[in-house]
Amino acid sequence: MPSRALIDAIKNGDVAAVKNLLATDATALDSREDPASPVLTAMYHGQNEIADYIAPRTELDVFEAAATGRTERLDELLSSDPEVTRQTSDGWTPLHLAAFFGKTDAARRLMEAGADLKTISGNTTANTPLHAAIAGRGDEELILRMLIAGADAGLATAEGHTPLHIAASRGNRRLCDLLIQYRASPSARMKDGKTPADIAAERGHGDLADYLNTLK
Repeated sequence: MPSRALIDAIKNGDVAAVKNLLATDATALDSREDPASPVLTAMYHGQNEIADYIAPRTELDVFEAAATGRTERLDELLSSDPEVTRQTSDGWTPLHLAAFFGKTDAARRLMEAGADLKTISGNTTANTPLHAAIAGRGDEELILRMLIAGADAGLATAEGHTPLHIAASRGNRRLCDLLIQYRASPSARMKDGKTPADIAAERGHGDLADYLNTLK
């Protein structure tokens, strides 16, 4: 199990401390204990420099390979065990992770291996890989690829967030138009009754809110 000092150093972005701690005990990277491995902890906290440093120093599992976009390692894992619907202890599939972090090549490989675009995350977020892609890096190439492959642009989370609600919250009109092209509804309502236009307005994207209101 990784030491609390290592996990804290990763979360704090203390590259020097991470290097010093691993010089003392390199095996700490091999832990897969809850709630996340050191590699995933770095990714979750936006510590990309640390993730890039530690990823080559451990044997990545399918979740870490997907999240960091290490496609060579991902290919190895998929060839030996093509099971791609497993979830991390915090509920994410490999495709959710690749999508959120904008790892287009990794996501493509997972989809080609049979990853289900409609899989709901096993946590309170209860979203799909498409939701994750929009909520994360918002990579348009990846999102288009997912839509072409059959991702449901109208599927809502437990709270009623559709992909369009999320794109609207980001103020991203291009993504909104893309989702609407794939039958996302501007009239969709969350559990509290809010439409994508309402969410856009709340986030200060008035022009987008006005535009979406014309499409209802």
